[in-house]
Amino acid sequence: MFIDDIKKELEVNGGKISKNFIDAVADKSTTHYAKLGSCTRVCVIELPSGHEVVGYAQVLDPLNDVEEIGNNIAYERAKDEIWSVVGAIAKNFIPVEKEA
Repeated sequence: MFIDDIKKELEVNGGKISKNFIDAVADKSTTHYAKLGSCTRVCVIELPSGHEVVGYAQVLDPLNDVEEIGNNIAYERAKDEIWSVVGAIAKNFIPVEKEA
């Protein structure tokens, strides 16, 4: 299904992947948060394909750690990593032009 969604996006969007598509993938995914050590928050987004992407948020001082803010930053950074997974899959469906 995930591959079919990517193929459809490429067809509808002129061979490109839109930000709206990435947002939709993130919405269909499972998200996990964790705090590592005293200054690091991590977000793991498990895509419908089973791929996992990771984002981190860090503070210099543990006293400045705010869970909601750290989780949001880690989520956005993980979501940015979805592009590379979707792009790698999409690359298989875009015709390669050969040089003359």
